[in-house]
Amino acid sequence: MLWSTVGLGIRLIEDAVVWQILLYRSISMSLFLYVLIRVRSGESPFVQIRRNGAPAIIAGLSLVAAYSGGIYAIQNTSVANAMLLFATAPFMAAVLGWFVLQEPVRAATWIAIAVAIGGIRDHGRR
Repeated sequence: MLWSTVGLGIRLIEDAVVWQILLYRSISMSLFLYVLIRVRSGESPFVQIRRNGAPAIIAGLSLVAAYSGGIYAIQNTSVANAMLLFATAPFMAAVLGWFVLQEPVRAATWIAIAVAIGGIRDHGRR
């Protein structure tokens, strides 16, 4: 429910550019996650990043790219289009998991993927 308000919130910020929104969002999210990880694990997140190495850094940079693209999409296209594409992320993850990791995907998930792709394709024609 809260994720559904992201588009509205970003659109209501009229005087800020994408980079300003990302800066303030990143600062607050980084501080919150640092405290949460520190409290729950008892060690610094930086120690955990060093221990996990390149995969942790690649994952972090991928999240930066995803959040940046998401904010940019919401500001430069309709909120409906951007949020519809965000909603398909679990389906894309299922396809990538099947293709890259050879994880099995249930028939119901394949049906949901087909319906979502059909909705995106049909929505784009209007």
